[in-house]
Amino acid sequence: MFEDLRVSAFLAARATQRGGRGRIFMNIVIIALVLTNMIFMPSIISGAIEVFNQQNVDYITSDIIIEPREDDRYISDLDDLLAVLNRVPGVVRASPRYEMPSSIEFEEESITLGITAFDPRDEVEVTKFQDAMLEGDFLGSGSMDEIIIGRLVSGNKDKTKDYYPSLGGAEVGDTITVR
Repeated sequence: MFEDLRVSAFLAARATQRGGRGRIFMNIVIIALVLTNMIFMPSIISGAIEVFNQQNVDYITSDIIIEPREDDRYISDLDDLLAVLNRVPGVVRASPRYEMPSSIEFEEESITLGITAFDPRDEVEVTKFQDAMLEGDFLGSGSMDEIIIGRLVSGNKDKTKDYYPSLGGAEVGDTITVR
C-alpha cells in the first residue's frame, strides 16, 4: 500500500516538474474552484430553498394544510374542525379555503385557471397575502362580488409582453366575469 503511494507521489512530482508554471497555476485554480463549489454553492442553494419555503408558508399555504379525505370533495364538518383547530395552543387562526377550476373573462379575453375562495377575515391572520398587494385593497368580510387577481393573470394591454395567457390588461375596478 505504501509502495503505491510512493509511486503516485513520484509520478505527481515528475509531472509537476515537467509541466512548468502554467500547469501548476492551472492545478491551483482548478483545486480552488472545486473547494469554492464545495463550500459556497451548497450554502447559496440551501438559502434559496429556505427563502422559497418561507415565502410559500407566508403567502400561499401557511404552516399546516388539512385536506378532505381521498373520496370527499370537501370537509363536511368544517365548523367543528375550525373550532377545534382555533383552540389549539399556538394556533393564531385557521382559514378554510375552497379551490376550484374556473374560467375568467374580461372584455374579449378568457383564460382558464384554478381559483381559491377564502374568508378574508381569517386569511389576514393566517398569511401575509394582503401585504403583497401592489394596487387596490384587500377584501373585506362582506366582499362577495370582488376578486383579487395577480399581475400575471391581469396581463398587459400589449399581449406580446405577457409570458402566459392573460386577461389583456385588466386593472383595479374593472368588471371581470368568473364562471
